[in-house]
Amino acid sequence: MPRAQQICHLLLLSIWSSLANAVVINEVMAVNQSTVADEDSDYPDWIELYNSSGKSVNLSGYGLSDDVSDPFKWMIAELTLAPSDFLLIFASDKDRSDVVYWNTIIQHGDDWAYWPGTREPPSDWAQPVFDDSEWAVGASGFGYGDADDATVIANLMSIYVRKRFVLDNPHDIIQLLLHVDYDDAFIAYLNGFEVARANIGRPGESTPYDRAADSNHEALLIQGYSPERFVINDLSHVRRGENILALQVHNVSSGSSDMTLIPFLTLGSSMPQEPATVPDVLHIPKSHLHTNFKIKGDGEILQIVDVAGNVVDTVRTPALAPDVSFGRLPDGQDSWRILALPTPGGTNIDSGFTMPAAAPIFSLQGGLYNSSLSVELSDTSGGDIYYTLDGSDPDENDNSYTTPIFLKNNTCLRARTFHSNRPPSRIVTNTFIFNEDTEFAIVALASDPYNLYDDEYGIFAFGPNASSEYPYFGANFWQDWERPVHVEFFEPNGTLGFKLDAGMKVFGGWSRGRDQKALAIFQRGIYDTRQINYQIFPDKPITSFESFLLRNGGNAWDGTIFRDAYMQALCEDFMDLETMAYRPAQVYLNGDYWGILIVREKINEHFVAANRGLDPDRLDILDGSGRSSSQVMAGSNHDYLDFWHFIETHDLALFENYAQVDSMMDISNFIDYQIAEIYIANTDWPGNNIKYYKPQTPGGTWRWLIYDTDFGFHLYDTAPQHNTLAFATEPFGPDWPNPPWSTLLLRSLLQNQDFTRQFINRFADHLNTTFDVDRVVALLDEFDALFYPEMFRQRERWPGSANQYNSRLQRMYNFANRRELYVRSHIRQMFNIAGDIKLNLSTTGVGRIKVNSKIISRFPWQGTFFQDVPVTLTAIPAPGYRFTRWNGLNDEALTTIYDSRKNLNVTALFESADGAVEHVVINEINYNSGRDFPAKDWLELYNPTNASTALAGWQINDGVGQDVFTLPSYAYIPAFGYAVLCRDSTHLNFVYSDIDYVFGDFPFNLNNAGDSLYLYNATGQLVDSLVYNDELPWPVEADGTGYTLELRSPELDNAHPANWAASSAIGGTPGRRNSIVSRIANPVKEIPTDYFLAQNYPNPFNASTTIEYVLQDAGFVQLVIYDLVGREVETVLQKNQGAGRHTITWQTNMPSGVYFYRLYVRQKEKRISLIKKMVLLR
Repeated sequence: MPRAQQICHLLLLSIWSSLANAVVINEVMAVNQSTVADEDSDYPDWIELYNSSGKSVNLSGYGLSDDVSDPFKWMIAELTLAPSDFLLIFASDKDRSDVVYWNTIIQHGDDWAYWPGTREPPSDWAQPVFDDSEWAVGASGFGYGDADDATVIANLMSIYVRKRFVLDNPHDIIQLLLHVDYDDAFIAYLNGFEVARANIGRPGESTPYDRAADSNHEALLIQGYSPERFVINDLSHVRRGENILALQVHNVSSGSSDMTLIPFLTLGSSMPQEPATVPDVLHIPKSHLHTNFKIKGDGEILQIVDVAGNVVDTVRTPALAPDVSFGRLPDGQDSWRILALPTPGGTNIDSGFTMPAAAPIFSLQGGLYNSSLSVELSDTSGGDIYYTLDGSDPDENDNSYTTPIFLKNNTCLRARTFHSNRPPSRIVTNTFIFNEDTEFAIVALASDPYNLYDDEYGIFAFGPNASSEYPYFGANFWQDWERPVHVEFFEPNGTLGFKLDAGMKVFGGWSRGRDQKALAIFQRGIYDTRQINYQIFPDKPITSFESFLLRNGGNAWDGTIFRDAYMQALCEDFMDLETMAYRPAQVYLNGDYWGILIVREKINEHFVAANRGLDPDRLDILDGSGRSSSQVMAGSNHDYLDFWHFIETHDLALFENYAQVDSMMDISNFIDYQIAEIYIANTDWPGNNIKYYKPQTPGGTWRWLIYDTDFGFHLYDTAPQHNTLAFATEPFGPDWPNPPWSTLLLRSLLQNQDFTRQFINRFADHLNTTFDVDRVVALLDEFDALFYPEMFRQRERWPGSANQYNSRLQRMYNFANRRELYVRSHIRQMFNIAGDIKLNLSTTGVGRIKVNSKIISRFPWQGTFFQDVPVTLTAIPAPGYRFTRWNGLNDEALTTIYDSRKNLNVTALFESADGAVEHVVINEINYNSGRDFPAKDWLELYNPTNASTALAGWQINDGVGQDVFTLPSYAYIPAFGYAVLCRDSTHLNFVYSDIDYVFGDFPFNLNNAGDSLYLYNATGQLVDSLVYNDELPWPVEADGTGYTLELRSPELDNAHPANWAASSAIGGTPGRRNSIVSRIANPVKEIPTDYFLAQNYPNPFNASTTIEYVLQDAGFVQLVIYDLVGREVETVLQKNQGAGRHTITWQTNMPSGVYFYRLYVRQKEKRISLIKKMVLLR
């Protein structure tokens, strides 16, 4: 480089560097309790940048981070900071890198072309090319009757309007906001594409001019409220130049007293717009930048770097109290102070402090003690310590510490240091409990009595507005108020689990009126750490909680307070439900005994995420049901409203409609949810206590959550004979507890024969296992043995509580002993079933039997099933054994279907497989999931032999460390079948819902940069192994793209990369034939040892599908297709065939539906019949 150029280059770098270093982190707040809200009305952490130079600095591409090893953790997009200007950035974890500049370009009173809806407008009326010159022109609003109409058009069912607007730079548009004030419904189009709709039909459907709105909806502006806002994020329809916004408004009836349409359109741009106006009535908040991280309340390092990665500024924040910031004083200088008067986005004005006073040090920590003690307090900052003994927040008017504090009774000791020229320290709390002897956990709470009992502020107080009758609606404890609390959690032996500051609310429904309140504890950054990092429930491997409940027993407070915990424990591990863990606790409040409360998980996005391994920020969680009753707890209800609309408008008896619903909801979970609520006879349901959720991921389906079941098990009038099945399907129920909308989904699904059979069989399975009388009674015995010894203290503390314990417990025993017979009768009555049948199972050799959905391992076993409802039996051989046949069914298939018309004794015959060669192949690998298939790591095994292989006790590892996955005792892989091993079965099942054999979770990751895999049988012999890589010569297309590594053929050596390819199917083919499988010429023929009918592929299919089967011996073979009701559709094959593996393709013009294909094999001495289900979709 010539010297002149070098000098110029260095000069430019010098200028740029000096400007960059002029931008500093000027002020930080880690606990924003009430200082400044963001545009979502939240109070996140925040960081303030300041340009201390006299020139503007372009911050585009700068990185801001709380991790020095990842300096570009969050990046600023396009932004220039003016001289001596401030930039407020919220550290909220919301990750928004663009500032949005708003400008409302269509406002109230603007002129529109309009068409009165006396008939249909031209079909292209919403398109840009449509000529509206013949339409009338008028100012918004449009309608009549509310005195908000500039253009009066009366007594019509609809009005159509159009307006042009011009965009010079559409690429600058980040977002569009459409505000519409309407009465009663509307649909909006942008350049002919629907962008918003409210209160009429389903998105995308054609809506005629005379269609009525779904329900009445009043205009808001005339009432002094803001119009409804609809966010348009899809900007693909925005055009440079002229654009058309078109709307149609619909009345609820032609005789309605009013009708309104007033639209607003607001542009959100990445660049400032001049001139720009936004009507105040729209209440569009100023947008802010948001990082993808939060600031730790106990201090951390924050750093900003320039586009080249050079560090511009770094600061280590100290531990900060709520609404206290850490800032430079004066702005941009090197002196940092703690600021009691924060100034986000402005000049720092508080003189500040260097550090708050040091917190007092206790010589003894709170806990369980058996004798009196003395506590010494000390301070390292030269301040004065003040303390309280009643839970009050200490101040300088309280006890001044001078000598050790003697304690012999239960005491909540709280202390704080005060200093003449520093802020006071944080409050330190320790609760000392004496002579506690319990099997329960101990929870000590501390909160200033003002937070609890003040008439205007206290959350336990009746307050000035309480009703005089129970449950005292209007009382303070009915308000959604949160107050600070200190929590100490001890194990029964006195070991401290955790202690921290948190928030506390009164929790529950009518039980709020009880003297002993139920409480919800929330862990938030404004109090302390954002999570409780402790395994509160030993039976659940969850070690992090954002909240938990201290439940008072709800409606069962005066009886058996464990009812809800007991009923959920009945379902836990036996049903496809997320149950709330429980743990009884002796609770102390400000040192006083507060009685027994039951520690429970709290249902919210964090509960679902922790229990299902999901992202809490990508969940839709709703409360209530139906179109108008669902309330959003997290995410949105858009998908649910679409789902509900489909239920309301489609006949689920039809296969194609049921298949659509099956793709939108988790049928297995919903059936178990209904069975559980029906069995326990919960009559505070289904019109109440309903929560359900769906992951915002591809293939995510709706699942239902069971909670608040206190009404069940004969709490009040629901005796064991209560027909809760009829109650849950009542089409004309009252507003509470079972209105029509609350039973619609189950009623609709029961119109489908497939669902009905599954529902009946699954109910029978649970009555035989989950709700077996002996199990139900035994579990009730366990709860009684745990709680009964503690009831005396509870009644002594709260005379109204548990005073009916014994009588209510006897009711529960009566229910437990008698409920099963009544439920069976209700099922027979509803479904016109003639009677029951007894199925007696036994085995010879070693193995298990899967009956429908349940695996039976102890024999002899007897189950009761319903006549004419087929029962599916599957034999599961133990390691070293193989299945030979069914004695009593004259069938040799591993899986068989019993038509259940009479009592039957069946024996599964297993024999030793000593000497048999185990040949299982690692056949497919997903080591780096694609974004649209977030199933986490998995691998597929293939059994290329003609006999099933038991996998119990088999092990797989990656050769790194001690992490080994041992397959469970029931694991096996069928002949010519597949099994999938996974890192996370929850994620896998959400993405792939149709895999028959899934086993997990293995405790290691499949390395994205290559890894080793070793598969061992139960005796420790190596069965298969390989080393894969994400670089050539291995197929690189399978690395994070959504495609998987597939073995070209199981007959090939899977150690060689040339024998692998990236799947041709996005998402791979777990549990079925590989998408790139190729035949090997002249493969070695095996002598089959079993008969086997494989699942057809593809499935579902369109027009043609392939069916494979294996014959142990030669015989006369028929392959017949049946429809859903058992009618023969076609005989595909009818001829003699030899032993071995056979393939046939079925091509059909039949309509979409569920079909069955049955393989008949006739030989001299035996008959073989195998059947499978397949799905045809056109």
